[in-house]
Amino acid sequence: MDTALVNNQVMERYSEVDLADEATEALKLEREGKREEAESRMLGSLGRHQPYMSPQDADHYRELSKRIKTGMTETDRKQYHSDVYNKKRKKSQGEEKKKD
Repeated sequence: MDTALVNNQVMERYSEVDLADEATEALKLEREGKREEAESRMLGSLGRHQPYMSPQDADHYRELSKRIKTGMTETDRKQYHSDVYNKKRKKSQGEEKKKD
């Protein structure tokens, strides 16, 4: 198996989970009123992981960064938390299926 392909696949999986974790933390910061810190954290993480992400995921996290900057309602926060949780869970379930 091509080492570069394996490394790229590992980075794609790592990026997806790490960015979801960063989004969770950014949402917590936003709720505390630390919008600038939350947005900076999201954009930094997005910049690091973008080469390994799908364009759709990158757009999703860019939109989240914009929403964080302008402030969110509790309903918005809950929806984004749910989205991030499901992304992590989906990835985790995919890993378990591959092991079987």
